[in-house]
Amino acid sequence: MATPVLPAWLSFKPRTSGHGGELRSSQIHELVEQCGFSCDLVDSSKKFSKYQLWIEGIKLLAIGRSKSFPTTANNPGLLGWQFLTTREHLRKQKTIRLFLWEDTNTWVPAWTAKTLGYSVVALPQNLESLTTGDPSPSKWKDELAALRLADEVFCISSEEVWLLANYKIRSKFLPYWPSKKRQQILFDLRTQREKRMPSESAPIVILGTAHNPPTRRGMEEALDWLRHCNLKQPVHVVGYGTETLKSNWRDLPGKIIGAVNEDTLIEILSECRLLICHQAFGSGALTRIAEAQLSGIPVLANTIAARGTQHLKDLYVYSTPEELDKLLQKHIPTPKPPDSPNLYWETFNQTLKSMSSC
Repeated sequence: MATPVLPAWLSFKPRTSGHGGELRSSQIHELVEQCGFSCDLVDSSKKFSKYQLWIEGIKLLAIGRSKSFPTTANNPGLLGWQFLTTREHLRKQKTIRLFLWEDTNTWVPAWTAKTLGYSVVALPQNLESLTTGDPSPSKWKDELAALRLADEVFCISSEEVWLLANYKIRSKFLPYWPSKKRQQILFDLRTQREKRMPSESAPIVILGTAHNPPTRRGMEEALDWLRHCNLKQPVHVVGYGTETLKSNWRDLPGKIIGAVNEDTLIEILSECRLLICHQAFGSGALTRIAEAQLSGIPVLANTIAARGTQHLKDLYVYSTPEELDKLLQKHIPTPKPPDSPNLYWETFNQTLKSMSSC
């Protein structure tokens, strides 16, 4: 019997290594296949004439505005491309009429699937209108309107489940967990750390992409808080764009390392004492904390960065510079590998199978 095909509009192409968004897309891709489906990514290579793109796009702009879907920065050509690409792909489908919609930044693929008689499962990577630090009530309203297109919604954090419920959108929790290939990389890192046994004086690492405004602001605040701590270890800041944080570096032991390749990053993480995850606003460290714990790296996270981690143990959470300082003076043991979130996977599995049989 042929494996049923499940068409999907993911946020990113699945990758074993990469940023958090790519890792979440990889998780979704693997979970779909574990549920017994073939995950068929919408083919984005098909070409259309500019006339087709603009005619369909102008129609969609009017539809989006009439239904309060997000329309900021939408250009008609892009909307037309999303519509035509999704429509052509789904018209070729001969199996189940179920559509996975992860890139909820755009409403057009979900709307197109619904017009063709498909049920839609939404898997938003974030509630995007709330991640900027300057939330707009109108953008939030538009995002809710788009999410209501979905027949089922799975959120990456329990806080989002709670928040959407208060706007009468029922959703389920599906926390991040790395793909099997990704897990092997993390377990290899844990083995390296067990061999090296980093000391209490080993560096503290702050990791992230400083080009991302929430990450940058969190790094700046973390460095400011660390100046009020009785540091006994150097601080190493690692990631794309972190070179631009040199003006924030005053009077701290350690260095800004900047962008590194995957092998160098593994080397840095194999030698560090612990990882600090800190955000002043934004979506939290939804992939980084779980991955660090699987790698055997102790994690200190402020309350915002720790969002959506209630299923993880051995996480040390602080909310003030004084609390951070107290944690840094403690012995923080190697975390045990966290349990995989099988309960939530089973709910996802059952939902897909139930919807595909309708």
